Amino acid sequence: MKRLTSLVLALLLALTMMVGAFAETADVTGEWYGELLGIQVTLTINADGTYKMDIAGMDSEEGVWEKNEDGNLVMDKGTDGEGLVTVTETGLSTEQDGMKIDFTREAPAEDEELTISTETTEEELQGKWQATSVIMNGMSVPMSMVGQECIIEVKDSNLYLLNLVGQTALAEIPMTFVDGILTVTLPVDENTTQMFGVAKLTDGTVLFELVQGDTTMDFLMEAVPEDAEPAAAE
Repeated sequence: MKRLTSLVLALLLALTMMVGAFAETADVTGEWYGELLGIQVTLTINADGTYKMDIAGMDSEEGVWEKNEDGNLVMDKGTDGEGLVTVTETGLSTEQDGMKIDFTREAPAEDEELTISTETTEEELQGKWQATSVIMNGMSVPMSMVGQECIIEVKDSNLYLLNLVGQTALAEIPMTFVDGILTVTLPVDENTTQMFGVAKLTDGTVLFELVQGDTTMDFLMEAVPEDAEPAAAE
């Protein structure tokens, strides 16, 4: 029994040393790809101890990096912007603005456009639908982060806004149905209109689109269980 215990301890020690050696010698230089709120993030780590982080070409951050005793990367050590990039089994991981970003070596595929299924019938759009995420200005944000709900109901050819991001309106809005899309356009003022559209995408997801002026919000929705009641707005 003592011999078996010694063998196990020796194996554990060897494995620990192997993990430490891997963390120390792993080559982290080059380009890494991640995603933040649906936007591509590219982290470039240079062999000269510098790095650059690009967020879909909209924002970039440059600085210096060094490895710590655990083999992880300390970014901008000793400054107000000091951060940690952890080396994981699948790549790298860090937090940006309180949100986790996982990086891999594989460049992400180009985002597929939202494609409406023109074969959808009006009957298939009937019922209550609740948003799971919203796309705006190229950013995809889960509704759990928005902190509010967006629930609609399609009944016959009417749209009911049960809860539109915290604004309970229970409005009956007559809509028109053409090529798989229920739509209605309402005047906001003499210069601005508001358009609502409900359709099913080719992947089976229901899309609720709100367009007001130059602003477009695409809510991706799922069916609300029949026994679920929409939460009242505060």
